[in-house]
Amino acid sequence: LEENKPHIPENLPYLNKEAADFITSFNQIKVIGIDSLTVDPVGSHVAHQALKSTLIVESLVNLHEIPSESRLNFNLQTTPLRIVGATGGPVVAYVYIQL
Repeated sequence: LEENKPHIPENLPYLNKEAADFITSFNQIKVIGIDSLTVDPVGSHVAHQALKSTLIVESLVNLHEIPSESRLNFNLQTTPLRIVGATGGPVVAYVYIQL
């Protein structure tokens, strides 16, 4: 590993440009979430560029805990850590399900 560079495995799932463009074709989608470290393949920013008008929440965990009957109808809330001058940063993500 190079000093001060994080190691990111190269076989992570990601969105290709076609998938990112498909998502942006739906104007009502404002936020997407993924249970991978990034929406892009290692060394690329093509999905981030295609999704520049969409909030991206990466590294989500425990998505399997959302009941199948609620997977299309839930509220996601994120509480970001404020980092002055940053274009992104860590969040705590919560899912609210109406029972």
